[in-house]
Amino acid sequence: MKIAIFLIIILTANTLVGCATSFKPREEGMRRLGYTDREISENNYEIDVYGANFDTYEGLEKLWHRRAQELCHTNQYTSKLEHATYPGKTWIVIIPVFWIDNNDPMPLVKGVLTCNE
Repeated sequence: MKIAIFLIIILTANTLVGCATSFKPREEGMRRLGYTDREISENNYEIDVYGANFDTYEGLEKLWHRRAQELCHTNQYTSKLEHATYPGKTWIVIIPVFWIDNNDPMPLVKGVLTCNE
């Protein structure tokens, strides 16, 4: 009995961790979470960080700044961020029911980055 409870706790924890956005490039399809960036001009970029239902804007901002530091190779940059949403997919699995809701607004942090030399 103790083993069954332990396994349920581990599976639940793994499920919730899988819902959080990790620091990786965003891809279409099943991996729609993560960041995208685009160089506008020399030392100027647009960065978007797409989150999941359980993500906070503060957490996504940390990921945004992490990507900014990688692109600028330093902490010396200026930025302008905004909070938005995008239409995401929510997958809910309750055995034996499998449900997808395509209209959930998911958190999105968008911003413009200028690297200072």
